Amino acid sequence: MAGGSSGGSTAGVALGVGYASVGTDAAGSIRIPASCCGLVGFKPTHGLVPLRGLIPTGCEHIDHLGPLTRSVADARAMLQVMAAPDPDDPHSSARPASSVPPRDDLAGLRVGVPESWFWDDLEPQVEAAARAVLDLMAGNGATPTPVPMDIGHLAPLLLLPLFVEAYVFHQPTLDACPELYSPDLRHQLMAGQYVLAQDYIRALRARRLVIEALRRAIDAVDILAMPTLPIVPPRIADVQTPDVLELIHNTSVINQSGHPAVSLPMGLAAEGVPMGFQLVGQVHDDYGLLAVAEAVERLIGFDMSLLATRTGTATRN
Repeated sequence: MAGGSSGGSTAGVALGVGYASVGTDAAGSIRIPASCCGLVGFKPTHGLVPLRGLIPTGCEHIDHLGPLTRSVADARAMLQVMAAPDPDDPHSSARPASSVPPRDDLAGLRVGVPESWFWDDLEPQVEAAARAVLDLMAGNGATPTPVPMDIGHLAPLLLLPLFVEAYVFHQPTLDACPELYSPDLRHQLMAGQYVLAQDYIRALRARRLVIEALRRAIDAVDILAMPTLPIVPPRIADVQTPDVLELIHNTSVINQSGHPAVSLPMGLAAEGVPMGFQLVGQVHDDYGLLAVAEAVERLIGFDMSLLATRTGTATRN
């Protein structure tokens, strides 16, 4: 699969149809397809790229727009065009991301490794590839450091307010034209009307605790690092509804806090499909995160031509 949501935008860039495209990310739909297609997917700090014109997922605090590209340099170029305050967008931030020069190496970089949650239950070849990237970073001057991330009992609650608010937004269309929605999505949205108010409030409190845990973790270091997906991309025919929760496991939490995050290709699995490595940066340090990502990109040295070999297509650089 190309990644589901934003998968078409991503596949087009991977096939060389264009140099870049735009993805929408409410639970990982920039970084997940980037990981599945061997691209760079960048989710900026929430509010840095205006959301005016975007149909909200439901909880608008989790919606992001960002670039999908074949290199970190192209993602930076896209961000320079896309990031601008918008007085007509209530989510737009007037605070610009600070300009940061490129990095020659990773000397002095403190890399937080949240072993709990983000590194739990990984497919073996995904974990092996991600650990290899950490080793490359350490060899280039970075200092990987375990950081606590005790959110396992809270994170499953984060989708509840999403579907409640999404139902409120979609109710008129659901009532008038239910056939426009796939059966799975229609049933998930309609279930939102039956959530009790006290459960909705508890879920919002869980969200606040998750955001605080993420902030504490990243405030102790410079960036966080983990695999983008805990699994290798599955075949479309094999995807079931529960698999979606597995796909968003390492990405959706970052949408809650609004931190910038980028997925880089870290190699091919035995099945010949790409795997992604995710870096999470400080809020409004988007260009600092991209500078680190570009240095990691050089260390990994992922060869885009490998994708062309697998698909039998020519990929323009």
